[in-house]
Amino acid sequence: MAETELPPLSPEAKEALRLGHEAYDNKNYQEAIRQYEIYLKEEPEDSDILSRSAYIHGAIFQRYKEAEKLLLKVIELVPKDLGAYINLGSANIGLKEFKAAEFYLLKALDLAPKMSGILANLGLVYDEQGDLDKGEEYYLKALKRSPYNLIALKNLASLYFKRGDITNARLKFEVAEGIAIKKRDITYINDALIFIYNKEKAFDKLEKKMF
Repeated sequence: MAETELPPLSPEAKEALRLGHEAYDNKNYQEAIRQYEIYLKEEPEDSDILSRSAYIHGAIFQRYKEAEKLLLKVIELVPKDLGAYINLGSANIGLKEFKAAEFYLLKALDLAPKMSGILANLGLVYDEQGDLDKGEEYYLKALKRSPYNLIALKNLASLYFKRGDITNARLKFEVAEGIAIKKRDITYINDALIFIYNKEKAFDKLEKKMF
């Protein structure tokens, strides 16, 4: 049986897609969303544009519910879309729906069992629910796969701090500091180390950090 041919895109939809990409490239994300919504009215099953729109809603604007709705459509269209599962995990972390986040991240892990970022996010899910042992386990798995995973290092250092293990917190923050300097993502780690050096009465190190 021959496949039904889809009608060609209208000029308006083509222009909306072009303007959406242009706005996205220029970091005008609100306009990108507006144009993509126009385009998706004609092409509601374009999983790439659904995914990009979800990224803008979730990662840029922290509109996690909107991101979740779009990503669930992506999963319907592409049941093994790794990025959609990862981003559904992230959206549900943002919503503090940790059981849902765990579900989607475990689905992602089935598809990519060696991906450090998934392991780190699972660590965060368990950490945020107060299961520090399981959080530590997954952070360490993430770091075994990728020793320079800055998120896993920062979160593991924070976990040790929660436990009252100041020495290990300091050691992990110091490792993270070296990586963060290169990535220009240093403020949080710098503040954490100032606090820890003060707690340890390591005033020589504290002085170097503050002056």
